[in-house]
Amino acid sequence: MKGHSAVDEKTLKVILLLGLFIMVWVMNLVMFRYGFFSLTFFTYSLFNFIVVFIIYYSLSNIFISIRSHLKWIVVFIAFIFLSLFARYVLSLPFSYMVAIYPDDKLLFNSYKTYTINSIYDIFDPYGLLILIYQLIIHLVLFFLASMVLKYTQSLNKISELNVINSQQELDLLKSQIHPHFLFNTLNNLYRLVMNNGHAGEIVLKLSETLRFTLYETNTAFITLDKEIEFLKNYIELEKINHYSNVDLKYNFKDIQNDKILIAPMLFISFVENVLKHGRNESIDKCWIDIKLKQSKHKVFFEISNSVSISSYPSVRKDLSNMRKRLDILYPDKYALEIYDEKSFYKVNLTLNLE
Repeated sequence: MKGHSAVDEKTLKVILLLGLFIMVWVMNLVMFRYGFFSLTFFTYSLFNFIVVFIIYYSLSNIFISIRSHLKWIVVFIAFIFLSLFARYVLSLPFSYMVAIYPDDKLLFNSYKTYTINSIYDIFDPYGLLILIYQLIIHLVLFFLASMVLKYTQSLNKISELNVINSQQELDLLKSQIHPHFLFNTLNNLYRLVMNNGHAGEIVLKLSETLRFTLYETNTAFITLDKEIEFLKNYIELEKINHYSNVDLKYNFKDIQNDKILIAPMLFISFVENVLKHGRNESIDKCWIDIKLKQSKHKVFFEISNSVSISSYPSVRKDLSNMRKRLDILYPDKYALEIYDEKSFYKVNLTLNLE
């Protein structure tokens, strides 16, 4: 999907809304047989457009919010009630229009047809049938415009994700050859070789971490157990770099199905930021706690520490990128909560993988 350029959504919305209004205006001119410009009738068409927009917005929200299999019945009932509402509201301006143009026979006939003088007039079959016919055409136009907008938004999200992924690939390549990470690990490896025999385990973890970042992240989704193994290796390598005043704990055992698919490297940014900034030499005992749980179709990730880190620009940037990535990969299927206080920082991320 590379090659899509981002479209200015604000401009597109203005163009679509303007186009929809012109269509409503022209349809009103045709229906009422007006062949000339009238500021009053133009205003009425604008009023008509706003009413239809409210109806479409209301029906869309009802359709999205209802999860029951009776969704279409509820939407149909809502459409009938909203049509009756529109029948009443759209009839109100005719008395003012007739007062302004008393000699206009076409307008006077429309006034007689659509004006409501009693509650029974709302249910007049002829007027109601014409209104429903008009509403259906208008709503179809609104639906088509909405599809164009959503398609454009999806292209923009794909383009945005490509930019984020490209930046992450660049950052990943930098981290793979970053002197700070490699030199620290090699220095620790040398110290371990001199002091004990665990050097082979450290080399293996380093090898597995680099292999994961090079090969496993090229796919859209990986199994949860691979993501967990990567996190474990990364944390174990970084634990060597932390001083003795940091109590670093992690728990990835509460997993029902470790073969469930998930986007790769979703949690590493949070872990990196906390491990990098979550320690303070002035505090006697810093702590970092990392948890990952999985139940049915949901994954719960939590990381907290005893030092506030939100003031760092890199943390804010990573958080912004993560929100964008989650919006694209898991739209309306995630909850991200950030708690930040002077001596406390916590991230809660819940994913719905259904």
